Formats: sequence, C-alpha cells, structure tokens
Amino acid sequence: MRTISIIAAATVVASASNVYAANLALVTTPPNILHIILLVVAAASAVVSWKVLSAVRGGRLVRSWQLFLGGFVALSLGQIAFLLNATEIFAVPDYSVPAVFVAGIGLLMYGIVETKRVLG
Repeated sequence: MRTISIIAAATVVASASNVYAANLALVTTPPNILHIILLVVAAASAVVSWKVLSAVRGGRLVRSWQLFLGGFVALSLGQIAFLLNATEIFAVPDYSVPAVFVAGIGLLMYGIVETKRVLG
C-alpha cells in the first residue's frame, strides 16, 4: 500500500511540472463562484445519497441509489477538475472535464430509469 502511495505521489508531482503558479484571483470571478457553489451542491447531494443508500441497504432501490451516488461523485470530481484547471493549479486536458460531466449525467439518468423500472 505504501508503494502505491509513493508511486501515486510521484505521478502527481511529475505531471504537475508544467504548471507554474496558481492564479487564485480567478476564484473570485462570478463563473468560478458558480462552479464552487455547484461543487458544494454536488458534494452535499453525494453525502445525502450515501445516507439514503446506507438506509435502503438490501432493498430493491439499492442499485438506483448506487447510480445516483456515482453520478454525484462524478459531477463533484468534474467540478474539482474544472476549478483546478481554471485556477491553473493543475492542468487537465480540455476534453476530460466535459467527459466526466457526461458520465455523471449518464449515471444520474440511468439511476432515474432504474428507479422508474423498480417502482413502475
């Protein structure tokens, strides 16, 4: 486990070598403030869906709540990646953030379909 942690840390340090300084003044711009609000809402939704998932453990709606949790976690990770890229703390490829958003929305939509199937 320790070896994996060291390899992960070395990978992060090696991949962040092209980023020079964080532009923290960009955090206060209105679009980034909206992204911070979206991050907080997505993280809170992930926590609530985790609580509901642990409450319905063993029920028929477990699969749909797992999908909801995965969707909210993916949206949170996408927001974190966007904010890291916008503040120039960590450079991510331009296609990765929308791909994570699409995956998160897809998981949420599949969770809705699964809930409709179980309850319908």
